[in-house]
Amino acid sequence: MYDITLLYTVLNKLPSMQKEALILYELQGFSLKEIRELQGGSISSVKMRLVRGRTLLKKLLRDPIPQRVNVANECDTNNDCTSNGRTDA
Repeated sequence: MYDITLLYTVLNKLPSMQKEALILYELQGFSLKEIRELQGGSISSVKMRLVRGRTLLKKLLRDPIPQRVNVANECDTNNDCTSNGRTDA
C-alpha cells in the first residue's frame, strides 16, 4: 500500500492529459465516452492516455526518487576526486 502523499506527488509528475484521464476514470468513475467529451479526441486516444498513464505511474511508484551519487563521499580527505574521473572538488 502506498502513502497517499507519495501517490499524489507521483500523479503530479504525469503529463496533464494522462493525469486527468486517470483521475476521472479510476477515482471519479467517469466512462471513456465522458472523458472523451471532456478531453476531446477519440475513445482510442483516451484508452492510450490511460494505458500510458498507468505505465508511467507504476514506473514512478517503483522508483519515485532517482538515486544520486554523493560526489563528496567519493573524494579522499585531500579532496582528490580523480578516482571517479573528476579532478575538481
